[in-house]
Amino acid sequence: MRRSCLVIVCLFVASACSGGSDAVAASTTSPPSEPSSSIAATTTTTLETTTTVVLPAAPYTGLPFPGDPIALLRPAVAVKIDNHPRSRPQTGLDRADMILELRAEGVTRFIAVFHSDLPEPVGPVRSARTSDYDLLTALNEPVFAYSGANAIVDRGLGALPIFARYEDRVDFFRAQNRNAPHNLYVNPLGLQDKVPAETEAPQPWFRFGTPEEVGAQGRAISGNVTVVFKGSPLVTYQWDRDVEGWLRTQDGASHSTVSGDQLAPANVVILESSYGVSPADAESPELISVGSGALTVLTDGRVISGTWARQSNTVPPDLIDLEGNEILLLPGQTWVIFPDRSVIIPES
Repeated sequence: MRRSCLVIVCLFVASACSGGSDAVAASTTSPPSEPSSSIAATTTTTLETTTTVVLPAAPYTGLPFPGDPIALLRPAVAVKIDNHPRSRPQTGLDRADMILELRAEGVTRFIAVFHSDLPEPVGPVRSARTSDYDLLTALNEPVFAYSGANAIVDRGLGALPIFARYEDRVDFFRAQNRNAPHNLYVNPLGLQDKVPAETEAPQPWFRFGTPEEVGAQGRAISGNVTVVFKGSPLVTYQWDRDVEGWLRTQDGASHSTVSGDQLAPANVVILESSYGVSPADAESPELISVGSGALTVLTDGRVISGTWARQSNTVPPDLIDLEGNEILLLPGQTWVIFPDRSVIIPES
């Protein structure tokens, strides 16, 4: 009896094991079910979006400003720069937003205006003149760096809405490889940092346009444009397409920076002006920059003739072509020069 039961149990177990093996084999060879096929056919699409970042433009150059936009709300730093032959090559002129050139005694001097770029150092720095007053007041509330001035000029500067700073031992220094007085340099960033945060930001001096808009003005030229200052050397400008600027020559030689690069601003605005005698010094000419006169603008390889007009010393000059339209400049550095003689423009 026991033997019979044991045999029956063994046969049952063997039958169960044999049936399980057949079930596994069948499942592995059967075709995929319908739901599996549906899942395999499903695809996912990801949409990519492109964000365009529009940078603010620097007020004096019209170029996009990649830095902190708060920096554009700071005041400009204007530095009186020497242009005596012994002061050349200068440092920092190539990085100024705008440069104003006017007569001094037998030479010209510059007011280099720094705002979107504050290089270190800048110079050589020279003394102020009464001609500077009416130009500085059109820069809103700038810091003005100079090497000194006589008592009359100093009092005049003190009455202006500017932050006048002359030689100190903090932001100014004397270079050992040059002779005085052509060896004083300044750090514009250090000057700007000492101005109250609420100081007014500068206003634009020009209207900038696209290459198509600028190219529709004036006429193309291929020769040198010569600017004549009374009692000063000739200055010439020649358009260079490769550098996209007007190569500047002084005294018949390339006007270069300490790096050896020839100065080549994107724009040259030539305001034919009058000079009187400074009340601070009978030997010093005084620029009359409020009024009007003949105008020549060099931009994008083109020359545009017209007139300039300035109603007060708190605004920049209006630049109008011969048809009565406002002149547009290419974005970039601009030199504004105030000769009292003439501008010689080639015929072609």
